[in-house]
Amino acid sequence: MLPTIQFVGDIWLVETGAWRRAWRSLWKSEQNASVDISSYQVGDLVLWKDSRTGRISCKRIVGLEGDRVKTYGQFVELYSNRPDLGIVWPSDAAARGLSSKETFLEGIRQIKKIDSEHSIEQIMMVVPENHLWVEGDCPLFSVDSRHYGPIPTTTLEGRLVMRLWPWTRQEMVYEKQNSHFSSCWISRTRPVPYASEESYLGKKFGFYRVPKVGSETSLRPS
Repeated sequence: MLPTIQFVGDIWLVETGAWRRAWRSLWKSEQNASVDISSYQVGDLVLWKDSRTGRISCKRIVGLEGDRVKTYGQFVELYSNRPDLGIVWPSDAAARGLSSKETFLEGIRQIKKIDSEHSIEQIMMVVPENHLWVEGDCPLFSVDSRHYGPIPTTTLEGRLVMRLWPWTRQEMVYEKQNSHFSSCWISRTRPVPYASEESYLGKKFGFYRVPKVGSETSLRPS
């Protein structure tokens, strides 16, 4: 979620809706199987739990149920020159229940063969009922709906309300396009992403490396 969130040292206030779940559980409400997202809006930052891996990730809502979204991401045009369209496939794809990287890339190659009237930028879908389309603010290091597709609203764990610490984000103050993210208050405006991994690394956003087999290391998407 860089540059919006830097997990090391950040403290956020999260609205979990735990009291609503407790109330429904107490009265065995039929609504237990669903989550009330009537107050959620596009641009909200939410926590969601992957039922396959148990991981909890923070992503931004790009589409609510009934919205039309780009299946290859909101900023697909920015990465259209890349063979993966800026969708980096995780090394643990199998554990996440995803197809192989080669299958994914082959799908892109097939779509690119379609004539320009149905170009890659125009591939859209409608978010189904009781689902959300979520994407990370740092597309080149994010695993999100571009990989999984729409996520069920039942996987939501909460919504970020504000950043309690730090109060300001000094490294964002002088970013012309994203300077408003220096404030602790949540903005529903999504940051304009950088075009390359090198641009993110040059900002010293605190990426960490995980060891691969042997001596190589790699940057890990979240």
